Amino acid sequence: MEDTIVALSSPIGEAGVCVIRISGSKTKEAFLKLSRSNKPLITRKATNLSLYGEKNQIDSVIYIFFESPSSYTGEDVLEIHSHGGNLIPSLILKETLKYVDRIADPGEFTKRAFLNGKINLQQSESVIDLIHSKSEQELIAALKCYTGQASVEFDRISKKIFELRSEIEALIDFSEEEINISISHLFENLKTILDELEPIIETAQKGNKLRRLPTIVLRGRPNVGKSTLFNKLTQKDAAIVTNIPGTTRDIIKDDFVLSGQQFHIFDTAGIRESSDPIEKIGIKKTQDHTKEADIIINVYDPLDLTENLNLEASTYNAQEHQKQINLFNKSDLIEPHHVKHNLEELIFTSEKDKNSLMLIQDAIKKLITPEENEALFLANERQLHCLKQAQKYMLSIFPGIQVDLFAELAKLAHEEICKITGEITTEDVLGQIFSKFCVGK
Repeated sequence: MEDTIVALSSPIGEAGVCVIRISGSKTKEAFLKLSRSNKPLITRKATNLSLYGEKNQIDSVIYIFFESPSSYTGEDVLEIHSHGGNLIPSLILKETLKYVDRIADPGEFTKRAFLNGKINLQQSESVIDLIHSKSEQELIAALKCYTGQASVEFDRISKKIFELRSEIEALIDFSEEEINISISHLFENLKTILDELEPIIETAQKGNKLRRLPTIVLRGRPNVGKSTLFNKLTQKDAAIVTNIPGTTRDIIKDDFVLSGQQFHIFDTAGIRESSDPIEKIGIKKTQDHTKEADIIINVYDPLDLTENLNLEASTYNAQEHQKQINLFNKSDLIEPHHVKHNLEELIFTSEKDKNSLMLIQDAIKKLITPEENEALFLANERQLHCLKQAQKYMLSIFPGIQVDLFAELAKLAHEEICKITGEITTEDVLGQIFSKFCVGK
């Protein structure tokens, strides 16, 4: 890590402010060249000076210096806050590259933070999770990882497995009489570790689910108001709304945010018997998407009802993990007490009722609040795999097992836990992790 690196750390394009980050041993020298000033850099203090190119001033900027080792990367770091846009940042980068070694690789600033012991590997991975958070719940869980709260649990388990390994090694080297350690004692400790590991895995699985956006499917017969509802929830006119049945033939997808949670929502083709081959394909897609949905909003229309129609009969037979909202639309056209149903809850809405959208949003909100949110931390697939592998190795230890094999399996389990925080890692793993980062992070 002898190279001094530079990168744009804010998005490209027109903006009020742009941030360019430098890290490495040549940072101070780069500042002197760019500012043409003898003014000393004071760590963590903003300094307003000009920034010069070869001939002319490029911009008036703010320099913020972070001296090693008290910086994000553990090296000398300089942040240059300039005016945004396309031209100014590109000119500053071009000029800065004269005094540093190269443009940073994706995630290299965070990688250097890890390699210099500023953060562990789990904390490093949580940086990209913070940036990509799609809900408040996901953000809270990612923040727990970044601040090291989740690492405490892994460190505790790691310590216990290490102690178990030490006892096994002692038993191998000495007799039970010499050290007062028995096989039964080792199995008791093993059971304790497994009991403590199980809820950690369950919590990790819950946190992992937060990475996936929940999906909502609007389901119902043609012309019941699905597209209108889609447009209202997304606050866009993405879905075409007409009085002609079968207008929506393909799946229309968009995202919207409600109470800090982002959703995928699908407007679907109306369900009915049809001889139209294109409409049939749309109906098949509706059925397929409904099977994969987290929330299904069944939309009913009084104009489509007969006196003997049973609403429950047309309600989707949801899977165990799926939740449903039953929506009786255009309710201004019929008296609610005329609607015969045995549904647990039926929401009455209409275009004329200004509170209708709020009623639907409230119904969705009730379904999205995760239980025990405070206990969640955000685990990725790599971390979850390590946890499950550690559990698998320890579950493979059985009564009567040879002590040498006991020791080997405990060692493998311990290594899997250590991989989570980066106590044990490889360059290939690091390359795979940090390649997912943006260049300026």
